[in-house]
Amino acid sequence: MDAGLLAIGLALSAMIAWSIGANDLANSASIAVGSGALSYRKTLVVFLVGLFMGAFLQGFMVMKTLGKGVIQNVTIEKAIASSLAAFVWIIVAS
Repeated sequence: MDAGLLAIGLALSAMIAWSIGANDLANSASIAVGSGALSYRKTLVVFLVGLFMGAFLQGFMVMKTLGKGVIQNVTIEKAIASSLAAFVWIIVAS
């Protein structure tokens, strides 16, 4: 496997993780901050605590599901293309 493609894939994975987190924060925090129930800082802390708890307590379940063969016969080029498309779409939708 080409090291350059692997680096691109890892970078795109980080970008998707960031975009999904930003989208989730925008959806949930907008109500709390907009209504004045929580300050922006308190909302960010609550979200970060939930984010880390979810990642550490249930993140392995995502890998377990994907390891069961949900996605088959994917080349690195297809994985990079679909990751880039997902990142762009999430950013546009956010």
